[in-house]
Amino acid sequence: MVSRNAKRLADSLGPLQVDYAQQVGSSMKGCFYCPILFEDVYRLSELCWGHAVPDALGGKSTGVPQLARVDSFFGSVFEGDCKRHATAQTTTHLEALINKQKFGELQPTILWNERVFRPIPLKTIPSQSTGLPGYLEIHLDGRPSQFFGLKGDLKVDEKMALTTNNFEVLIEQDSRAAHAGMALHSAHLTMFKLRGYSYALSTSGRYFGGEVLGRFFRDSRGDHGVGKKRAVQFATEFKNFWRPVRFEQGVESSVDDRLMLLCFDVEDRAWAIGVFIQASTGRVLVLVPTMHCADSAAKAINFKRKGAKNLVVRRLRLREDQTAFEINPESTTLEWPDASL
Repeated sequence: MVSRNAKRLADSLGPLQVDYAQQVGSSMKGCFYCPILFEDVYRLSELCWGHAVPDALGGKSTGVPQLARVDSFFGSVFEGDCKRHATAQTTTHLEALINKQKFGELQPTILWNERVFRPIPLKTIPSQSTGLPGYLEIHLDGRPSQFFGLKGDLKVDEKMALTTNNFEVLIEQDSRAAHAGMALHSAHLTMFKLRGYSYALSTSGRYFGGEVLGRFFRDSRGDHGVGKKRAVQFATEFKNFWRPVRFEQGVESSVDDRLMLLCFDVEDRAWAIGVFIQASTGRVLVLVPTMHCADSAAKAINFKRKGAKNLVVRRLRLREDQTAFEINPESTTLEWPDASL
């Protein structure tokens, strides 16, 4: 995997350096220019391969070079919770309890008689000396019974067994903030992959890369723990820029099929590009503001604050040679439901 990523980096850096020189009029000072921190990178060892859609969430190998500490930060702050959500979607409640790996990842609880308990795996029936007020015994055909101590308001002589069906296994997760951060980061990498520095150095790229993602990284001091604590605040600020969506068959991630949506205001002025992110947890549409003029910037900032019930969009596809966009002249109204974090 290391050698494969090294080859990807080597193959990608040359064209990006040429692209940067064409946009700026001079060569990079280092080997790479970060499209999130807008800093020169001088050592190849500081770079990694950043997947446009996270590999852990079903993304393909398609991606771009990235500053490793930035890519690692966004991965640790957001992708872990998204991955747990994906695991929960494909895990039965019993499996979440008896599978050691999934038990640790999903941290299920037990609901019994309207009371919630935290199960603790045990090798044998607990005695009163363990300090646990009760236990759960699960019988599985052909396998030894599994015991779980129960932390909560339960008398020591109370006992539950799976065969009586008198309890529930709960898996409670709120991954909205994680999906917001993952989607925003993936949309920026997608645009950078498709358009290079013509996007990254544009007003759109500088806003989305610098003011959205870069500011979050810097405000968190690049610290994963601080980022986790600030994740909901970050997701709440930009909650109107993304939504889970259902679209017609055949639409994949924009990075794969180059299909996007162009958003228009009431005066038929384009103000944002909708980027599709297809992960194992579902499809998300992210709005990347164009910020190309005062009117489009004002629309984007107002939308960021207040949102809207609907979007007027046209299909937008980047040509295979990535030299220009093709816009479908027919407009469609897309529902943009409310969201809360």
